[in-house]
Amino acid sequence: MKLLSVLIISLLASVIYSQTNPSTLTFTVQIYDQFPTYNNNFQPNTASGRVTGLIKSTLNTTTRVPELVSQTTTGTNAVGLIRNPALFKYFFSPQQDASLPGQNVPLNMDLVFNYDTARNIYVYNNQNFFP
Repeated sequence: MKLLSVLIISLLASVIYSQTNPSTLTFTVQIYDQFPTYNNNFQPNTASGRVTGLIKSTLNTTTRVPELVSQTTTGTNAVGLIRNPALFKYFFSPQQDASLPGQNVPLNMDLVFNYDTARNIYVYNNQNFFP
């Protein structure tokens, strides 16, 4: 029985590890292009650099959108130049009514990940990418 278990495990391991990975994987993603005139959180002039602690560690379970830790315009949000916390969600979800703040345009784009054989992972490396 022990020998049979070892043989089955060996067979499964050889099947799993003998499969080759495709050299690329392409994912079509949707990003939201922001209009600074409608969302004053977008690309403000900042000298503060990267600010950590702005968003919760898990996504909203219903909308699957990141949420700010705080809805105030003080503290970390002020440092991160989140001037209007209510508009933050529109970086990640559609809002195309020009009469309301936070207007954006959804854009589809392909992200191509290349398989890195040295690290056995897929990577996306584009120094010009800024969604």
